[in-house]
Amino acid sequence: MIALSVAVVLLVAVPALPPETPEVLTLEQCLQLARTQSPLVHASRARHEAATARIATARAYPYPVVGYDSDLQPRLFNFSQAEESYLGLSQLIEFPGKRGARGDVAAREAGVVLAGGDLVRLNLDYEVKQAFGRVLLARDKLCLLYTSDAADDLA
Repeated sequence: MIALSVAVVLLVAVPALPPETPEVLTLEQCLQLARTQSPLVHASRARHEAATARIATARAYPYPVVGYDSDLQPRLFNFSQAEESYLGLSQLIEFPGKRGARGDVAAREAGVVLAGGDLVRLNLDYEVKQAFGRVLLARDKLCLLYTSDAADDLA
């Protein structure tokens, strides 16, 4: 929205300046400025990068678990005099296909997030084009006003 506002202000201010100022933004320049400066586009890009990073995590094997258990302690946190102590290592073995399915779900989620980012960019392009059209209409009205004032001055 900020880039859109800046583009609109620049385009509106240009026709009000004296005619010797040649700096006028084109539609492509406005679109490029909005795409590079929009926080919504940056946020959608970051969401897609995060969703893509979650794919590897979803496809990974679960971490092994190391556990220690100390029973029958004479006092609280007196591990050295415990009558029974256990040290264990365990690894979760998942049902076949579960890890792959979890990875596929994460990959599809990344695709959905990418499609949402495309919608954000399309909406931004639409807003910029709409604002650009309004600015062109205002510029044409100003030109008509200047030419009608010039005609009145000649008459």
